[in-house]
Amino acid sequence: MLTRTLMILIGTVLLPAKRPTPVSVLPPSDATILGALAATDANEIETAKLASSKASAQEVKDYADQLVRDHERSRQEATALATRLGITPVVDTINASAHRDLMTKLNALSGVAFDRTFVLAMVAGHKAAIAQVSGTYLPAASNPQLRAFIQKLIPILRNHEMMGQRWLTAHKIPAGKP
Repeated sequence: MLTRTLMILIGTVLLPAKRPTPVSVLPPSDATILGALAATDANEIETAKLASSKASAQEVKDYADQLVRDHERSRQEATALATRLGITPVVDTINASAHRDLMTKLNALSGVAFDRTFVLAMVAGHKAAIAQVSGTYLPAASNPQLRAFIQKLIPILRNHEMMGQRWLTAHKIPAGKP
């Protein structure tokens, strides 16, 4: 009996503690995805409009104008899709603080420093957006029309990243945080 009690106690001490079962994170809903895409479009449009008027290099202004056109078109298509599907997008405010910080930083800059910071931010932002859209939103989207819309966005976002990266490379600016 004593031996059995000791074996149980030793086994209890030597066995690793049972770890709590991790809480599963639910994938975003279609409404959350549409809200996040809308917020991203709005942020990109605001930032790019600032660059359209404030950039010193014509190439950067042209890049910004392209971003405005593409993100306005994306916003219009997403709004029409949400209406067709009867989905009310969930307002996304997760990145609002980072966007405000970027706008404050950009408003304080001018000339080459503005151009460099804007393009670095766009490259980093689009790289992150591609990861989020392809890695989280596309697999989580339950509606086939929303999945098709997301699939259509990915090459546009890649193009935006590549356009900015080409400018950084041409100006010998290493990619990184703005």
